[in-house]
Amino acid sequence: MRFRPQKSLRFTLYTPRSETVRALVALARSGKVELDPQPAANATLEIARLQPIVARFEQLLRDCGGDLPEYQACPLVPHGTLELIATAALDRLTDWCGRMHALVARQSALHRERDNLNLLDELLAHTHTSQHDLARLGTHGQLLYKGLFACPQTQAPQHELRNTLEEFVQGPTHRYYLYIGLPEQQPAIEQALLSNCTPLTLPDWLHDNHDNNDNWRTQIAQRLDALDADIAQLIDRQQTLRDEAGIVEALGEMSLLRWYLRQARTLSQDDRFCYITGWTTEPAELRTLLERADIKALLRFPPGAAAGRAPVAMHSSGWLAPFEVFMTLYGTPNENEIDPRPLLALIVPLLFGYMFPDVGHGLVLAVVGGIFYQRWPEGRFLVPCGLTAAAFGLVFGEVFGFDDWIAPLWIHPLDEPLWILIVPMLFGIALILLGIVLSGVESRWRGGGWRWWMADAAILPLYLGALALPVWHAAWPVPLAALTWFLFGSVLRDYRTPGDALRAALARLLESSLQLAINTLSFARVGAFALAHAGLSKAIVYLGAGIDHPVLFAVYLVSSQALILTLETLIVFVQTIRLVFLEFFLRFLRAEGRILEPLRPPSS
Repeated sequence: MRFRPQKSLRFTLYTPRSETVRALVALARSGKVELDPQPAANATLEIARLQPIVARFEQLLRDCGGDLPEYQACPLVPHGTLELIATAALDRLTDWCGRMHALVARQSALHRERDNLNLLDELLAHTHTSQHDLARLGTHGQLLYKGLFACPQTQAPQHELRNTLEEFVQGPTHRYYLYIGLPEQQPAIEQALLSNCTPLTLPDWLHDNHDNNDNWRTQIAQRLDALDADIAQLIDRQQTLRDEAGIVEALGEMSLLRWYLRQARTLSQDDRFCYITGWTTEPAELRTLLERADIKALLRFPPGAAAGRAPVAMHSSGWLAPFEVFMTLYGTPNENEIDPRPLLALIVPLLFGYMFPDVGHGLVLAVVGGIFYQRWPEGRFLVPCGLTAAAFGLVFGEVFGFDDWIAPLWIHPLDEPLWILIVPMLFGIALILLGIVLSGVESRWRGGGWRWWMADAAILPLYLGALALPVWHAAWPVPLAALTWFLFGSVLRDYRTPGDALRAALARLLESSLQLAINTLSFARVGAFALAHAGLSKAIVYLGAGIDHPVLFAVYLVSSQALILTLETLIVFVQTIRLVFLEFFLRFLRAEGRILEPLRPPSS
């Protein structure tokens, strides 16, 4: 178990310009590299020439994306500069999309013709109008407008059409309307029908024979068979086009160049080399990746060359995941600070469970946290906290507020309230002492351990001695010696200005003493909330005892338990955060770091 975040190292990678893209891909695949967003110098890196090509590629994706085959970013074939590679790939894709667009347009036209013929066939099967009359309806004259429409079963004209001849035919799937009117009535007719109805057209090849409707239907059936064959052939041609050699490779190259263009602002160059700067937590792995990719590059880790704060990598572990929410709220420690998540895995459940001690409520919280474990990552802490609450419920003998269902392993809270308050205060004292010790560890990591030992370390015996005095008067030499240590050490640390150092030390001592006293008493709230839970539960039980009807009692019991569960979970969560942040973190954690944000590899 490590309590120190992993510091990242500044690196500089020198690589020939021709190897730039491959080097970036290798860095991204490590998953442990963050590029410097503000390198020492910026240059074009062919960006000016690549940008319009990539912009045309993105427009092509919008226009033709639905017809493209599946692809992913792939390595570039070294056949020229990036501009030549991009131009050749885009020209191939543009030609391909033009041919695909023609096939798709032809297929759409055939689908429209097939839909029109299917509707005409249904109309012919259910109309008494002769083919001769239908043929006349299909041709507009200069004096009359003739319209034929197929509408859904539930669709009727949106308003009444006057001074027109109308014929209505009911089919199994559509209603068919035949309209004849003056030419100036065409807009009104189409406005009434076109919102949900489909206009039908009679193909020219149907006008050659007006004998009977069956003859037309035979011709339509033959044409439909031909259309199905043509559509199937077009689908095959489209698939052949998707399988065309080089298309997936061209898409992969353009995808990689698009990704490269987004990262190129973090690079700089001269006439021959590209300089990539950033941070990594795995220098040895970085060298191995570059060697495996056969990239001719020089990797350096210059000492003291970091510009700004170096990011850190937090040591991830599955059992620490529920407590990420607390660090998210507070901040990120840097490389010289303690990573408190392993401690939170113990402290948070103990505080939460002690303030909310109930077997039933704790198990409900654990089950809720387990159900939403993946969908609600922020609520993962409910599982360990709920189980700890259930454990303390056994200690205090409480199940859904009832204290007579099981015998307590220790005491009932309301029977011995003083002990319920004293125990968390003792836990708080231990937590405060741990915070003081951790601040000393951080001082040593920062190279100032001797300064901590000279003065700040005296706070430990001073605090312990002050706590012991009320019950053990003979302990007075301990705080006195610690006070002398603190004041003398503070003056020695700033011996050039002893008067100012002594005044500053006294002010700091007064502030620390008041703060320690308040922090210690603050942990009494842990016991107070345990007592409040016991009192509220007992009140709920007493109020429910007067309900004789079993159904009403069940409703009352469920609703009251749900109210207690919701309110106390929120209140106890807030109090836990307050105690951890103000009484523990405040002793040692400054949260001055930032998380390493790895460069992501290119994707489709």
